[in-house]
Amino acid sequence: MDPIEMRRRSFQSSIQAGPVSQRVPILRNTRPIQTPTFKQISRRAGVFKSAEETFKEALKKKEPLPNIPINLRDKKRFLQQNDGTNFGEKIVLPSVSSWHKIVTFLTDTLAMVEPWSIALKHIEGTYGSGVGSYFRLLRTLLYINTFVALISFVFLILPVAIGNQISNSEPNFKFLDLFLGNGYLQDTILFYGAGVYTQPRANGYWKDFSVPKGYIYTTLAGYLVYLLITLANVVTAYKKSFIDSAESVGKKYGTAVFTAWEMTIEDKSSAQQLKDKICMDLKKLLKQRRAVVKMSNGIVLLRFLITSLVLGAIGGICYGIYQILDSEFSKSNKVYVMPLALSGIVLLMPWLLMFVNKLGKYSSRHDLYVRLIETCLLVLSVLMVIRIYWWLNTEASIDVCRETRLGQDMYRLIIFYFLVIVLLSFAMETMWSMLYRCGITFLGSPDFDISRNTTNLIYCQMVTCIGYYNSPMLPILTTVIFFLTFYIQRISLGLNYHSSKKTWTTSTTRTLYLIITFFCHPFSLLFVCHHNYS
Repeated sequence: MDPIEMRRRSFQSSIQAGPVSQRVPILRNTRPIQTPTFKQISRRAGVFKSAEETFKEALKKKEPLPNIPINLRDKKRFLQQNDGTNFGEKIVLPSVSSWHKIVTFLTDTLAMVEPWSIALKHIEGTYGSGVGSYFRLLRTLLYINTFVALISFVFLILPVAIGNQISNSEPNFKFLDLFLGNGYLQDTILFYGAGVYTQPRANGYWKDFSVPKGYIYTTLAGYLVYLLITLANVVTAYKKSFIDSAESVGKKYGTAVFTAWEMTIEDKSSAQQLKDKICMDLKKLLKQRRAVVKMSNGIVLLRFLITSLVLGAIGGICYGIYQILDSEFSKSNKVYVMPLALSGIVLLMPWLLMFVNKLGKYSSRHDLYVRLIETCLLVLSVLMVIRIYWWLNTEASIDVCRETRLGQDMYRLIIFYFLVIVLLSFAMETMWSMLYRCGITFLGSPDFDISRNTTNLIYCQMVTCIGYYNSPMLPILTTVIFFLTFYIQRISLGLNYHSSKKTWTTSTTRTLYLIITFFCHPFSLLFVCHHNYS
């Protein structure tokens, strides 16, 4: 018989033979007897006492602070009342410098009074951090434009408006003038060529104010604010996206597994979305360790043809805008044709690029980047065509100076941005959502397109920067429009959308948005410097 089998049988027979006390040997407890803590005694007794009574009883027994079973806030309050002297020696709490306390207090206060902080947390918790990044970018651009609008209002518009009598060549005001910027508004402080800006001095609340120097210095200060604040945001976002995240693969796995969850999630759909994002990030980390798959020559050729087709379409659109500027539409009462056409193109172009780029078989991230670059290239090219046209064509307008005409074009683009891209888009999304709820699902479920909406913000910011010198009140108008856009988009989220199905890393994409926004400012500043020193 096997020795192991013999040992097992002998053990079973010994178990069946003797009583429990003989079968299981009682070992002497070699551990020292520990005195139960105050917390354990309270739990065993089942006595419910107030926090103050519990604290006083623990003081009499000289119980250590960590073992007192009360709230940390109450514990700190009772310690301050007793001055920490009931333990035989004074308890020294962690000391914090006065400067650190002031900074912490100011940070907490700003976080409490910061606009839309609670709304942004709710949006991120319900619709994901990707949608939240759009609203954070909107708030950042609102801050920048508000600061520039305040500079322009205090150091230029207010001294000129108070110190001069505003004379207008068109005394009759029409309602359409608010949308087109001509007629009564043409000779007001809205535009560069107004009569109040041609006078050398203004004697309002700012005595002996030099209008030409004030105009140049104020607009240059506004451009520097645009440039520096956007640059600071780019550096911060770049550091967070690329430098701080440059860790080893092992640390990335640990971060993705243990710290990727967001505690602001409030519903099941957002939790499922975040779960899919974490799985997608883990798959990307696994793909990084595999060999790079080379693209076939057919895919490379197809992408080259698609890119060439898109660039050709952008060139054709620029040529069409130039023909509109050079036609009778820009010199008659049909000046709304160019801003209406450009706003429609900016509204529909991302949808067309989304379908065209599907043929190139891009990944979701690369498709986002390609559409972003192509749309921003279209916007920048068209705006440069408008800017260069009024810069070179000095005889395009006889009755109005070219600076005023350029300012009017930028003013119309801002107004039509709000009417077409914001309001019309909201109406289309609402109709789409209603059709989907009624069972008409051939269009699919409506999803919040983060790339398209953020590109629209960049377009509006580009228009403001290019037209700021020729229309110094554009930052004020843009501030109001961004403020209204926030609430319109928030209402649209609640009415038309559920959580977005597409998830992507918001920090890297937001960095790319800020970089593109930053590069639109040097072009505007270059034209301003050339205009003043040529």
